[in-house]
Amino acid sequence: MVLGEILPQQSFAFMVIFARVGTLIMLMPGFDQVFVPVRVRAAFAVLVSLVMVPVVTVPQISDSGLETFIIVAQEVLVGAFLGLMAKFVLSALDTAGTIIGMQTGIANAFILNPGMAQQGAIFGVFLVMAGMVAIFATDLHHHTFLALASSYNVFPPGTWLPLGDAIDHLGRIFSKSFGIAVQLAAPLIVLGIIFNVGVGILSRLMPQVQIFFITVSGQIIMGLFVLAMTTAALMMVFLKVYQDTFVGVL
Repeated sequence: MVLGEILPQQSFAFMVIFARVGTLIMLMPGFDQVFVPVRVRAAFAVLVSLVMVPVVTVPQISDSGLETFIIVAQEVLVGAFLGLMAKFVLSALDTAGTIIGMQTGIANAFILNPGMAQQGAIFGVFLVMAGMVAIFATDLHHHTFLALASSYNVFPPGTWLPLGDAIDHLGRIFSKSFGIAVQLAAPLIVLGIIFNVGVGILSRLMPQVQIFFITVSGQIIMGLFVLAMTTAALMMVFLKVYQDTFVGVL
């Protein structure tokens, strides 16, 4: 019995669309966290796929199982491309949190990262969780789904994602995330430079006093104060970067 006889066209269309949508949701910030039940992610991907089945043109089902596998693999690549874009942008917050931890003197302070189910830098975990909340609170996750819908115009089912261009684009986003992380942590970097220079001068003026040991608590307090004053602006910059990543990408 050939594949076309046992798998109706509508079921095939749903399977093809689900491959792209499911891969995106698996990597999308907020849905990729380990504390999100797999059933919830799968159910959401199924609902989005069902909505898109009537409006997406899918190639006719082939009797060849190899051709069907190739089409599904093509869809998985496109979904992974969109999901990794969002994941790389979010990684800037984790990097910024690590830099902030170094500048405030508590780089070795770790806390359970609920997204990864493992230990992570306390500031990195805080900024990543705050970033995900801000994305959903401002409806910026809609841009991800709009990019998903637009991807069907640029990469219809049955066409290969240009891997060279895709990898180059992801590489630019990944490298840009490091620059964004430095920009987000800039106030704390400036504070760290000024504080360490001042402490260094004091240590030269009073070499008999363990000035570095005495000023550790002050460094932490000042760092927390500056972070509290700049977190709102930091999130606004991140949200603008996240929005620009998906607007006009496809």
